[in-house]
Amino acid sequence: MPISAARSRIVALAKAHRRIAVHAVLPEIFDVTVLAAPKLIVELGVSKEALANKTLATAAELVGARLVSCDLGDFSDVCRYPRWLFFREDARDFGRECKAFIGAAGIAPNVDVLLVDCDELYETTREIIRAWMPNLAPACTLMFRCTNLAKILHYEDGTFTGLGWDNGRGVIRALEDELGITFDEAKPYEGMLNGWHVRHIPWGAGLTVLRREA
Repeated sequence: MPISAARSRIVALAKAHRRIAVHAVLPEIFDVTVLAAPKLIVELGVSKEALANKTLATAAELVGARLVSCDLGDFSDVCRYPRWLFFREDARDFGRECKAFIGAAGIAPNVDVLLVDCDELYETTREIIRAWMPNLAPACTLMFRCTNLAKILHYEDGTFTGLGWDNGRGVIRALEDELGITFDEAKPYEGMLNGWHVRHIPWGAGLTVLRREA
Protein backbone atom coordinates (compact mmCIF):
# COMPACT_ATOMS: atom_id res chain seq x y z
CA MET A 1 0.00 0.00 0.00
CA PRO A 2 1.38 3.48 -0.86
CA ILE A 3 2.20 5.73 2.09
CA SER A 4 -0.39 8.28 0.94
CA ALA A 5 -3.16 5.67 0.95
CA ALA A 6 -2.12 4.38 4.37
CA ARG A 7 -2.07 7.89 5.79
CA SER A 8 -5.51 8.58 4.34
CA ARG A 9 -6.74 5.52 6.19
CA ILE A 10 -5.37 6.93 9.47
CA VAL A 11 -6.95 10.34 8.82
CA ALA A 12 -10.29 8.59 8.22
CA LEU A 13 -9.82 6.59 11.42
CA ALA A 14 -9.24 9.81 13.34
CA LYS A 15 -12.31 11.50 11.87
CA ALA A 16 -14.47 8.51 12.75
CA HIS A 17 -13.43 8.67 16.42
CA ARG A 18 -13.55 12.36 17.23
CA ARG A 19 -15.09 11.62 20.63
CA ILE A 20 -11.78 10.00 21.69
CA ALA A 21 -9.00 12.49 22.48
CA VAL A 22 -6.18 10.55 20.84
CA HIS A 23 -7.81 11.07 17.43
CA ALA A 24 -6.16 14.51 17.32
CA VAL A 25 -2.65 13.05 17.09
CA LEU A 26 -3.11 9.80 15.14
CA PRO A 27 -1.75 11.25 11.87
CA GLU A 28 1.29 12.57 13.76
CA ILE A 29 1.92 9.15 15.32
CA PHE A 30 1.74 7.60 11.86
CA ASP A 31 4.05 10.18 10.27
CA VAL A 32 6.63 9.98 13.04
CA THR A 33 6.72 6.19 12.97
CA VAL A 34 7.09 5.91 9.19
CA LEU A 35 9.79 8.58 9.16
CA ALA A 36 11.80 6.67 11.78
CA ALA A 37 11.85 3.55 9.53
CA PRO A 38 12.01 1.32 12.62
CA LYS A 39 12.76 -2.36 12.92
CA LEU A 40 11.11 -2.59 16.35
CA ILE A 41 8.17 -0.55 17.66
CA VAL A 42 6.99 -0.89 21.27
CA GLU A 43 3.61 0.36 22.46
CA LEU A 44 3.08 0.74 26.20
CA GLY A 45 -0.63 1.02 26.92
CA VAL A 46 -3.42 -0.23 24.68
CA SER A 47 -7.16 0.54 24.76
CA LYS A 48 -10.46 -1.04 23.79
CA GLU A 49 -10.68 1.06 20.63
CA ALA A 50 -6.95 0.47 19.96
CA LEU A 51 -6.67 3.59 17.79
CA ALA A 52 -2.96 4.13 18.44
CA ASN A 53 -2.38 0.41 17.99
CA LYS A 54 -4.10 0.45 14.59
CA THR A 55 -2.02 3.47 13.61
CA LEU A 56 1.24 1.85 14.67
CA ALA A 57 0.31 -1.42 12.95
CA THR A 58 -0.41 0.42 9.70
CA ALA A 59 2.97 2.14 9.89
CA ALA A 60 4.71 -1.08 10.89
CA GLU A 61 3.30 -2.91 7.89
CA LEU A 62 4.58 -0.19 5.56
CA VAL A 63 8.14 -0.37 6.86
CA GLY A 64 8.24 -4.07 7.75
CA ALA A 65 8.73 -3.52 11.48
CA ARG A 66 7.94 -5.76 14.44
CA LEU A 67 5.29 -4.31 16.74
CA VAL A 68 5.17 -5.24 20.42
CA SER A 69 2.42 -4.01 22.74
CA CYS A 70 2.06 -4.24 26.50
CA ASP A 71 -0.81 -3.57 28.89
CA LEU A 72 -2.16 -4.82 32.20
CA GLY A 73 -5.48 -5.52 30.51
CA ASP A 74 -6.05 -8.30 28.03
CA PHE A 75 -5.96 -6.70 24.58
CA SER A 76 -4.54 -9.72 22.82
CA ASP A 77 -7.30 -9.64 20.18
CA VAL A 78 -7.18 -6.01 19.01
CA CYS A 79 -4.59 -6.36 16.23
CA ARG A 80 -4.32 -8.63 13.21
CA TYR A 81 -0.89 -7.51 12.02
CA PRO A 82 1.11 -10.76 11.59
CA ARG A 83 4.29 -9.30 13.11
CA TRP A 84 2.55 -8.11 16.30
CA LEU A 85 3.08 -9.51 19.79
CA PHE A 86 1.11 -8.67 22.93
CA PHE A 87 2.32 -9.04 26.51
CA ARG A 88 -0.01 -8.69 29.48
CA GLU A 89 2.45 -7.05 31.84
CA ASP A 90 3.08 -3.86 33.76
CA ALA A 91 4.97 -1.47 31.46
CA ARG A 92 7.67 -0.89 34.07
CA ASP A 93 8.29 -4.58 34.74
CA PHE A 94 8.19 -5.26 31.01
CA GLY A 95 10.91 -2.67 30.47
CA ARG A 96 13.12 -4.06 33.21
CA GLU A 97 12.79 -7.60 31.81
CA CYS A 98 12.55 -6.61 28.17
CA LYS A 99 15.45 -8.80 27.05
CA ALA A 100 13.83 -11.88 28.59
CA PHE A 101 10.31 -11.15 27.36
CA ILE A 102 10.97 -10.33 23.73
CA GLY A 103 14.29 -12.12 23.48
CA ALA A 104 12.39 -15.36 23.97
CA ALA A 105 10.47 -14.45 20.81
CA GLY A 106 13.72 -14.04 18.91
CA ILE A 107 13.56 -10.24 18.84
CA ALA A 108 16.62 -8.10 19.62
CA PRO A 109 15.62 -5.62 22.35
CA ASN A 110 16.76 -2.49 20.52
CA VAL A 111 13.68 -0.28 20.46
CA ASP A 112 13.56 2.18 17.58
CA VAL A 113 10.14 3.69 18.33
CA LEU A 114 8.51 3.73 21.78
CA LEU A 115 4.96 5.01 22.38
CA VAL A 116 3.97 5.55 26.02
CA ASP A 117 0.26 5.95 26.81
CA CYS A 118 -0.26 4.55 30.30
CA ASP A 119 -1.92 5.95 33.44
CA GLU A 120 -0.66 9.57 33.00
CA LEU A 121 0.80 9.62 36.51
CA TYR A 122 4.13 11.22 37.42
CA GLU A 123 5.75 8.33 39.28
CA THR A 124 4.62 5.75 36.75
CA THR A 125 6.02 7.79 33.87
CA ARG A 126 9.34 8.36 35.66
CA GLU A 127 9.69 4.64 36.31
CA ILE A 128 8.79 3.81 32.70
CA ILE A 129 11.47 6.18 31.42
CA ARG A 130 14.08 4.66 33.72
CA ALA A 131 13.07 1.10 32.85
CA TRP A 132 13.08 1.61 29.09
CA MET A 133 16.09 3.86 28.49
CA PRO A 134 18.53 0.89 28.46
CA ASN A 135 16.41 -0.82 25.78
CA LEU A 136 16.48 2.04 23.28
CA ALA A 137 18.46 1.91 20.06
CA PRO A 138 21.17 4.60 19.73
CA ALA A 139 18.96 6.40 17.20
CA CYS A 140 15.42 6.27 18.52
CA THR A 141 12.09 8.06 18.70
CA LEU A 142 9.96 8.33 21.83
CA MET A 143 6.32 9.43 21.87
CA PHE A 144 4.54 10.34 25.08
CA ARG A 145 0.78 10.83 25.20
CA CYS A 146 -1.08 13.16 27.57
CA THR A 147 1.72 15.70 27.96
CA ASN A 148 -0.87 18.49 28.00
CA LEU A 149 -3.57 16.80 30.03
CA ALA A 150 -6.17 18.95 31.80
CA LYS A 151 -9.88 18.78 32.55
CA ILE A 152 -10.60 20.71 29.35
CA LEU A 153 -8.91 19.40 26.21
CA HIS A 154 -8.33 21.74 23.30
CA TYR A 155 -8.11 20.90 19.60
CA GLU A 156 -6.45 22.54 16.62
CA ASP A 157 -9.77 23.57 15.07
CA GLY A 158 -10.67 25.64 18.13
CA THR A 159 -13.07 23.13 19.66
CA PHE A 160 -12.72 21.70 23.15
CA THR A 161 -14.13 18.88 25.26
CA GLY A 162 -14.35 18.04 28.94
CA LEU A 163 -12.82 14.59 28.48
CA GLY A 164 -9.67 15.21 30.50
CA TRP A 165 -8.65 15.27 34.15
CA ASP A 166 -6.06 17.06 36.26
CA ASN A 167 -3.06 14.77 36.63
CA GLY A 168 -0.84 17.46 38.12
CA ARG A 169 1.17 17.66 34.86
CA GLY A 170 2.25 14.10 35.58
CA VAL A 171 3.67 13.05 32.22
CA ILE A 172 5.26 16.33 31.18
CA ARG A 173 6.73 16.82 34.67
CA ALA A 174 8.33 13.38 34.46
CA LEU A 175 9.92 14.35 31.12
CA GLU A 176 11.21 17.56 32.66
CA ASP A 177 12.75 15.77 35.65
CA GLU A 178 14.08 12.65 33.92
CA LEU A 179 15.18 14.01 30.53
CA GLY A 180 15.78 17.68 31.33
CA ILE A 181 13.42 19.12 28.72
CA THR A 182 11.23 22.12 29.48
CA PHE A 183 8.78 24.02 27.28
CA ASP A 184 5.25 25.42 27.45
CA GLU A 185 3.13 22.32 26.88
CA ALA A 186 0.01 24.38 26.17
CA LYS A 187 1.52 25.55 22.85
CA PRO A 188 3.04 23.79 19.84
CA TYR A 189 6.81 23.50 20.17
CA GLU A 190 9.73 22.25 18.09
CA GLY A 191 13.44 22.52 18.87
CA MET A 192 16.51 20.90 20.39
CA LEU A 193 16.51 20.30 24.14
CA ASN A 194 19.21 18.46 26.06
CA GLY A 195 20.26 16.34 23.09
CA TRP A 196 16.73 15.52 21.91
CA HIS A 197 14.89 16.94 18.93
CA VAL A 198 11.52 17.74 20.49
CA ARG A 199 8.23 18.18 18.68
CA HIS A 200 5.15 18.82 20.79
CA ILE A 201 1.51 18.87 19.71
CA PRO A 202 -0.76 20.19 22.48
CA TRP A 203 -4.09 19.06 21.00
CA GLY A 204 -6.25 16.31 22.51
CA ALA A 205 -4.23 16.05 25.76
CA GLY A 206 -0.96 16.35 23.88
CA LEU A 207 1.71 14.27 22.18
CA THR A 208 5.41 14.91 22.71
CA VAL A 209 7.86 13.36 20.27
CA LEU A 210 11.53 13.04 21.21
CA ARG A 211 14.03 12.01 18.56
CA ARG A 212 17.64 11.09 19.27
CA GLU A 213 20.27 10.71 16.56
CA ALA A 214 22.90 7.98 16.76
